[in-house]
Amino acid sequence: MHTTWPSGHVQLMGSHFSLEPRAVKVHSVFHSALNLIDGSNSLYTLCLHKEQLHPSSALVSFSDHVSSFDEFAFTKAEQGMFTEGSLYFDCGIWVSLQGAKRTHPSEEIAPKLVSLEASYFHKQMMFLSGIQQKKQTSLTVESLFATVSEPNTLSSLVSFHAKLLKESMQTADIALAKRGIEGLLGLGPGSTPSGDDFICGFFLALHMGMSLSFMQDVHSFCRDLSEVLSSLVHRPRPITTDISLQLLGLASEGLFSQPLIAMAKSFSSLDADRSTWEALASYGHSSGLDAGLGFLFALSILLPDFEYKGEVC
Repeated sequence: MHTTWPSGHVQLMGSHFSLEPRAVKVHSVFHSALNLIDGSNSLYTLCLHKEQLHPSSALVSFSDHVSSFDEFAFTKAEQGMFTEGSLYFDCGIWVSLQGAKRTHPSEEIAPKLVSLEASYFHKQMMFLSGIQQKKQTSLTVESLFATVSEPNTLSSLVSFHAKLLKESMQTADIALAKRGIEGLLGLGPGSTPSGDDFICGFFLALHMGMSLSFMQDVHSFCRDLSEVLSSLVHRPRPITTDISLQLLGLASEGLFSQPLIAMAKSFSSLDADRSTWEALASYGHSSGLDAGLGFLFALSILLPDFEYKGEVC
């Protein structure tokens, strides 16, 4: 039985969105994103909004006005096929790939951070904290940086493993870093658990901060840590959701989603303000803010003589 869903056209693709001829299956359907999985268990995403783009996704528009993916139509499309210039589904849905532009990898990597002042950093913490409180997120600036936290909560578990990462960076102990990452992976509910989002933001900051001289040999540590993350992501038995594995694998290569890159660019050019963090907050239920927290946490380690004193409360 064929659907009446309209034909579509891919406008823009991430650097890792593969066009190689192959069979795919519909993995999951969300309001504005459709995830496909191929025979090698690699995940690819069709999205309706440019702000959702990441290196393994493609922005698609349809001939009729479509504001969301129809789960009923696409769950019928159990099988799809990438052929030369097209993506066909067995329920009759067709997406053209002809003429699609591809994002250059340079637009998916973290901008360099050449300086970082404590006053500017504290201001960003204040912005993030205020929006976290407004959205009532489980993870907050205060819960992460506080010396004492309520035991056995999501925030306390993230805080514990994040502090292992901090100690590992201060002592160049890669084994300790692995413990911290393993503890964060898959931590929390949702299609991208909070611990995974935190890791993505953490790695974004590390790549940005490699040009700083605050930490001796940060480039070598970042390389080793990326290898650790890659090895954990590619374990035979999954340790978190497929969607998170997709984004974490990209992060291990130094590639990030457009919402994170936009925030990082504003931060590095010293013009980040509340609107910057509000835009990040629209990325998932709490995914953007959880990643932003990981980002600031990593930078707090690189910032010399940084001490959290509760100013953002």
